[in-house]
Amino acid sequence: MTQYLYIVFFLFTCATTLAQNAKDERGHHTMMLTGGLSAYGSEPSYNIEIGYSWFPLKYVGASIGVEIQKYMDSKNGFILEDGNKKYEITKDQLEISHFSLTPAVSLRSPILWFKNRNSGITFQCDPGLMLTFPNQHLNVAEHRPEDSMTGTTHLKSFTNHGGKCVFWRIRNLLSFTDGNGQISLGYSLSNFDPFSCRRNMTVGNRKIFQNSPKHNFSHTFFIAFGYNF
Repeated sequence: MTQYLYIVFFLFTCATTLAQNAKDERGHHTMMLTGGLSAYGSEPSYNIEIGYSWFPLKYVGASIGVEIQKYMDSKNGFILEDGNKKYEITKDQLEISHFSLTPAVSLRSPILWFKNRNSGITFQCDPGLMLTFPNQHLNVAEHRPEDSMTGTTHLKSFTNHGGKCVFWRIRNLLSFTDGNGQISLGYSLSNFDPFSCRRNMTVGNRKIFQNSPKHNFSHTFFIAFGYNF
């Protein structure tokens, strides 16, 4: 983690040094729409984020975003037994959706202009946090022995406990800028655990999602469209 921050700082310093005399008339505000693909081990997800950045200083600012992320579990549904009751977890219920706030510090380099001086490239790094809901609810079908006779379907609600709600994230963008508009390609690294919100759900003394994967990092590649004003 420390080595990663050193590399980011080095690249930012180099870009600033190379372009310190370049004309840079970007505004103090940026709106950005981001779409990405994430991987937590072998578990894929897609995400959409709307963000706003404010730069009171030309190259240093703050940002806030709202991200919606959905993980698609590749496993099939399954049935858990607890005494004479059975609980049915469907494949659709294995998919996890997250709503997160993403505050961050925003560091951007000066623009490295092309020869026409109308367009150029710039680098941005946003070290920050992901704030999400730690404990989700899950309503599943409960099957009892008498149901085959009565035709009744019951629902059982399970709630997670002890989930984590704060994660760190470092987001990097390489942007092509032309006037007020910009298109960016980026990569972000985080310790975000998408299964934290369900990892401690239990039936009796058994965890429902005890086989959920556990990894140190989540990786995201994304494309973003921004407007500076």
